[in-house]
Amino acid sequence: AEGDERTTLLVRNILNTMTREEVQALLDSGPGLGHYDFLHVPHRNASSHGMTGKMGFAIVNATSPHGAALLWRDLHGKLLRKGLLQRKLAVEYCHTQGLPALLDRFDWVKMRKRKHFAVPLILPGARLAAMRQALQARSLPDAEPLGPGQQQQEEEQVASVGPRLQAFYELHHKQRLDAGVMHVQESRV
Repeated sequence: AEGDERTTLLVRNILNTMTREEVQALLDSGPGLGHYDFLHVPHRNASSHGMTGKMGFAIVNATSPHGAALLWRDLHGKLLRKGLLQRKLAVEYCHTQGLPALLDRFDWVKMRKRKHFAVPLILPGARLAAMRQALQARSLPDAEPLGPGQQQQEEEQVASVGPRLQAFYELHHKQRLDAGVMHVQESRV
C-alpha cells in the first residue's frame, strides 16, 4: 500500500528441506537482489516438541519499503518444487519491523551455541553495496538507484548495528568461515 513504511516480511511455506543458502538464492534470483539485509530461516531445537529441523518459514528484512514491495511481488504465490515436495509461498508483514528491532529480539548469547545454519544472515556494508551494484548492472525495470540520503541512512543503520554484533562476530568468525558458510564481517565498530 502507498505510504506503507514496513520492511520486514514473513515468507511462509518455505520447503522444510531448503537450506538458508537455498532461500538466499531464491531471494537473489529475482528483483529482490540487493534489497534485503537480514534473512533468518528458523530451526527447531531438539527440545522443542521433540523435533528438529526447519520450521517452514523465513524472516526477511528489506532495506526499504520499495524493496519490501519488490520481494512481496516476486515471492507471494510463487510455487516451490523440490523432488516430490511442492508448496506455494505466502508473504505477510512481520509484527516486528526493521533490522534494529529484529536484532533486539534475538538472544545472541544463545545464538553462540547454535550451528551456523541456525543463525540469522545479516548483510551489512560492503556485501549489501556489492549486491546493489549487481542489481543495477542487471538493469531491472524495478531497480531504484540508491540516492545520497538513502546511502547515508544505510551507513548510519550499519553503524548502529555494529556494536551489538561485534562480539558475536568475533566469537564465530573463524568457525563459520571454516565451515564454508558465507559470512560477512562487519566493517564498522
